[in-house]
Amino acid sequence: AAALSETEMELPPTNYQPRYERFYTQKKGFNILWSGVFDNQKKKIPFKVEDIKADALWKYNLGCERTYINGANRKIKKRNVLGQIEDCYFTKGISRQVTNQYCYERGKMKLWDLVALSKLQFTNFSQTNHAYAFCGKDFMEDLLNIDIKDAQKTIDFKDQKEFDIDFKRVKTTFGTLDFVYDPGLDACGYKDCCFILDLKGA
Repeated sequence: AAALSETEMELPPTNYQPRYERFYTQKKGFNILWSGVFDNQKKKIPFKVEDIKADALWKYNLGCERTYINGANRKIKKRNVLGQIEDCYFTKGISRQVTNQYCYERGKMKLWDLVALSKLQFTNFSQTNHAYAFCGKDFMEDLLNIDIKDAQKTIDFKDQKEFDIDFKRVKTTFGTLDFVYDPGLDACGYKDCCFILDLKGA
């Protein structure tokens, strides 16, 4: 804290300098098309319109997740169906907003790697002591293969259910990380990576 003299009553204002950044919101959508002929066709497998809808929604969600992970913040010109030129916006993905990185040797993850991740996440200007970690399949495999016989001495490692999703919760002195497998990371080539997001502090 600033030291004031006996009669001093005012301080110069704290210097806050916001960082300017242009950020776009991406407009997304998808179509589901079928005809009455589809319903009347005899099929060897009972394939219904609901199956088409479920598949289209799954592919749409996967495409959205790829954008959320790997999107590039930009604007382009695009011709619409009427032949008019319009602006098309792309949003900035999570991978392009990463501020800290931690590397470990594939297949050799140890307890201290989890402690180091927790320290990296919850120190230096962290606003909360809880975050979610979205993992690719290889990272999750390494996490599940950690030798936890001495875990109680260092960290609390247990299963946790939240939002109807099963997490692996790692609790250290620094904070709590909830790890969950995310197939979208595999689709983007991040199968051996993990993105830790502070959703409350975002």
